[in-house]
Amino acid sequence: MTKLVIGEFMKGLVFKFLYFILAVFLFSYAWPIFAQDSQLLIKIQTPLPMNGGIMVYAVSQQLQKKMAFHLSSHFARKTILLPSGTWEFYAIGFKGKFPLEGEQLCSTKKMALSMDDILELEMNPLDCMDSFFGASRRNHNQQFFALKIFNCEDLTHVKNPEDTCAWEHGPFHSYLVEYADYDLVDFSQRPNYLLGITSLCINNPDDSRHGATLTSWHFPTGSEGTTMSFKVHAYDAIKCYGKEKVFLFDKALVSGAMENNNQSKVMLNEDNSLVQIYLK
Repeated sequence: MTKLVIGEFMKGLVFKFLYFILAVFLFSYAWPIFAQDSQLLIKIQTPLPMNGGIMVYAVSQQLQKKMAFHLSSHFARKTILLPSGTWEFYAIGFKGKFPLEGEQLCSTKKMALSMDDILELEMNPLDCMDSFFGASRRNHNQQFFALKIFNCEDLTHVKNPEDTCAWEHGPFHSYLVEYADYDLVDFSQRPNYLLGITSLCINNPDDSRHGATLTSWHFPTGSEGTTMSFKVHAYDAIKCYGKEKVFLFDKALVSGAMENNNQSKVMLNEDNSLVQIYLK
């Protein structure tokens, strides 16, 4: 009789232990699914003004989700909702007087969200070396490569950074560029792009036979799998009037790929510290 009681007792312990293990397993895997959103207040800490705007990217490998939004300056604050889980944040800001102009500072931070919290992003030059930004693409002044835009009639001959569109230039006479915002979205889904930070307009040089416009903009190239999305708005008249054509680079400015239905191409000119965009 005693052995029977002990046996039943041990059986009960085993079942309780297995139940506990199963509960822990289910909780750990189901938590990201059923967890509530966390409200996150974004603040910027910077030693210098960032009046050229700040782009912030939230990325969760755990949840396979991403989000992009901008702040107009270092004074701005923003509150967002994100699912609870582990998130990585990447920010790039511009110190110029006008949008997307001037020297760049960056910030990276990783945090686990389970309740409402405050995220303070400390802008500094060292974080621009993170691989998220394509850190090797920086010139001797520790700025990202300058952007050069080529206005082309045809892209078939563009095979290396020395290629130009001289004597066969395309229809564009002015440009503006934009870093796009997008709401929370799964990695596997295409974002619904929203208006982000948009630059001032620039015109082609007077001697448009060269088909090239060297800008004062310095942008990160990003890296494979980046969540930065970049747009070039091209116009067939000066001062960004006339017919508009928008080119989307949803992998930032990673070199080599033909995008926009083979209407654009990115090439890196390492020798001259340039990111070259060819538009058709």
